Amino acid sequence: MEPDLLEAKERLSRTEAGTRFIEAFKALQEKSGRLVPPRKELTLAIARPFVAYMSILEVLGPRTAIFRIIGTGHVSRTRMENTGKNWFDLADPLSHELHWQHFQRVLNTPCGCIGHYLEKYDKALLVEAINFPFADNDGRPRFIVSTNVQLSLEDMLTRGDASMVPGEVEPAAYIDIGAGIGE
Repeated sequence: MEPDLLEAKERLSRTEAGTRFIEAFKALQEKSGRLVPPRKELTLAIARPFVAYMSILEVLGPRTAIFRIIGTGHVSRTRMENTGKNWFDLADPLSHELHWQHFQRVLNTPCGCIGHYLEKYDKALLVEAINFPFADNDGRPRFIVSTNVQLSLEDMLTRGDASMVPGEVEPAAYIDIGAGIGE
């Protein structure tokens, strides 16, 4: 079945980086002939339009997911450089199980995901996150590559997300990349 990423692209029309990431993922699927393209194929030349907003998370086990790359846009927004750190050491322990299930769904189905969450620093920021699975050298889905793009206040208000509290996450919208969206 041909993955239908058009719906996802239309939902992201206000985020150039997100749209370019979806296009790159689709092109890498076609180039590699694989549902989950190899991470090594995601070169800087391909990622240039969204690399500032990109992160690469290597999922190694139930409580081990290491940030391999954090883009400068992410560092600027969060004021934290987390490259080399374990996601589970940084996240609220109450969210560990929910996020572990999410990581497993993205990697094991495999599927993509779009979600929105609110970050709070000196002000609240609405962020759009897009995740796709990428494979290691053995072809096993092990990396979650993401773009995390801050949306404007106008986007926040027109989406109706102004009532979200910091840290709140909208239910993820999973994207069929050719294997369904899993349970």
